[in-house]
Parts: sequence; structure tokens; C-alpha cells
Amino acid sequence: MVRRAAAFGLLVALTTACGAIIGTRDLTYDEKAGDGGSSSGGDGSSSSSSSGGSSSGGIDASGDGAACVADLKVDKANCGRCGHDCLGGACVDGACQPMLLTVAEEPLGITLVGDTVYFTEYFDDAVWRVKTDGTGASAHTNGVLGHAWGITHDATHLYVAARGPSDGGVYKCPLADCKGADLVKLTDESSIDIQERQGKLYFTGYNVQEVFRMGVDGTAKTSILATSSPFHLAVDDTHVYLTNNTTSLLRVPVGGGASEPVGPQGGTRAGGVFVDSTRVFWSDPFDTKASVMRSKSKAGGGPTIDYMNTGYQTVAIVADDKYVYWTAAGSDPGISSDGGVLAAPVGGGPVLTLAKSLVNVIGLAQDAKAVYFTEANATNQKGAVYKVAKP
Repeated sequence: MVRRAAAFGLLVALTTACGAIIGTRDLTYDEKAGDGGSSSGGDGSSSSSSSGGSSSGGIDASGDGAACVADLKVDKANCGRCGHDCLGGACVDGACQPMLLTVAEEPLGITLVGDTVYFTEYFDDAVWRVKTDGTGASAHTNGVLGHAWGITHDATHLYVAARGPSDGGVYKCPLADCKGADLVKLTDESSIDIQERQGKLYFTGYNVQEVFRMGVDGTAKTSILATSSPFHLAVDDTHVYLTNNTTSLLRVPVGGGASEPVGPQGGTRAGGVFVDSTRVFWSDPFDTKASVMRSKSKAGGGPTIDYMNTGYQTVAIVADDKYVYWTAAGSDPGISSDGGVLAAPVGGGPVLTLAKSLVNVIGLAQDAKAVYFTEANATNQKGAVYKVAKP
């Protein structure tokens, strides 16, 4: 319990994750689906809230007119609309529920390679893996990665950021197996987040107050920015976007140089950041109210989109071409059970609740059909890893 309490303090001090979901709209069966009713997402890909009723059949909400014979409120293969598969999760009132993949001690970072989910175990100082169907959970490394946190990958290896004061650093690990001499420590800087891009690693040197770039073999390490307590990173072909503990969202050229601010700020904690081909998404968290979620064009111009987030302590963000997804750790991370996973149309619109009533939701990854997330502390004092179907 001493170690658990320490984790709570660390996550409160350093992370921002999921939060209070009161007031958000659940993704549920569309009572008007049978007569062509519109979806809550505004793009025809998800169904809206309903006050009740049942259906023995429905029209595909994608608008192609395909029908199915199913109860759209409970059918796991046709949940909320025809053809919407919950991928192993239950369908409750037209909304896909999260599927538990495995319990874990203190899972934080998460990444997906094909049909395998890899996640860091903070207090076990290790990386674990589990299949996307929930089978085959096993340790991927020995417990030597001091307080493992961030994790990323390329075609052949995992790369892990560990923040332990004496055994932290950046580790390299083959995707196939990593329990022997193949686990290599590349650098000693205590780190929280790491990203791989075009054969280069970008990582935060949290304790030394710098952001670094180096080759995936550990060579040519160079500092590209000095900044206060760098936290989360996102990298594209030209820039590294990062948050830090002075509540700034910055970007710096991948080769180093002058940094520049990105968008409005004003929260009280470091938040999350994600980039795709055209937009940057970020959170602006506060201690006593819901995080602000925003996005804007990376090229400049156009409006900044504010999403109506009701989640506290948002730290992990991903997006696809339809939706942006984020975690909420909760109003009292590590203790309160008002954490979860939320989503909204990229262009703005109603917020959907994909998972709720969880404790300290931290990490987030995605594939074409689902999002995967870590719950660092569940009510039974164990963590867990889940997946939930996209809307």
C-alpha cells in the first residue's frame, strides 16, 4: 500500500488523465434509426441517445440502407446500428461496452502492434503484452526497467521510457521477445514519454529538463530543446510538439532550434498532445475542473476547435479521420471512480462516453476498429487493460 500511495501522488503531480463524465452523452441506440434518424456524431457513424424502447430490426445508420434483423440495443454484432460490432464487449442500451483484456499491477503506457497490445507496468518495472482478443497475457521483459512509463515501436522493436531516478532511461527491446540480453539500455536520462519517427527516437529527459533526439541504435544523441519538466510528445515530419509542467504547449523543429507556442493555454497541469497529417490535438488541464480539449490546423489559419470535454485530467489523446478520443483520469486520480474514455467528432460536436466509472485511465492506443486503454488503479487496487469498439 505504500507503493500504491506513492503512485497516486506521482500521477496526481505529473499526469493528466481521464475525468468526470457526468453530463456527457452516452453512445446509445438511436430510437429513430428505423426511420432514418440522424446520429449524435453528426457524420452518420454513431447513434444518439434514447429514452428507451427496443428494436427487433434496424436500418444501418451509415445511410446505405442496409437492414439487419437484430435488437440494436443488445446485439453485440449490431450494437446501436446494423453492422456495429462490439468486438467482444457487451452491448448495453445500444452502446458497446469495454472488454477487459487483462488485469495488471500498474499499467501506464500502451502501444499496439498488429494483434498484440504492449503496455508498461510502472511498479513492476516491466513491459507486458496481451492479444487484442484478451488471450496470451505475459511478461515481455524482466523487471529491470525502472518505473517504465512511455512506450512506442517501429517495425522490429519496442522503445520504452522509464523515469526511475537510478534505473530510468530509454530501453530497446525486440518485438518478438525481450527477457534476455536483447533488452538494451540506450541512455540514462530519466524519461516519461518517447516517440519514434523515421528511424529517430524523441524522448523527454524529465529530470534534466531537456528533449532529446537520437538514432534507434542509441547513437547521435542530441538535445533539441531545454524546457521545464517536459512531459508528453507528439512528432511529425517537421516538428516535435510537447507539453511541460509550466502548462505550455510548444513545438520545436525535429532538428532542434527555437521553440514556439501552439494555441491558447492557461491550465494548471501538463496535458496530452497528438498530431495527425493535418491537425494538432491537445488538452489544457486544471486541478479543480474539467480539462479543455482543443485542436487546430498545424499549418495555421482556420479556427481552433474546442471540444466539450467533461473529463478531468486528460493526458492521452488519439484521433482518426472521424473522431478524436481522450482519456480522463478522474477528479481525484488514483482514488475517484469518475474516469473513462471520451470521444467527439474531429470537426466538433457532441461528446460520447465510450467507457466510464473507472479509476485513473492513463494510456490510449488505437487501430481501425477499437481504442485500447490502461486503467492504472481500479477499485480493487489492481490495474487493467481494456479495449472498446469505436463509435
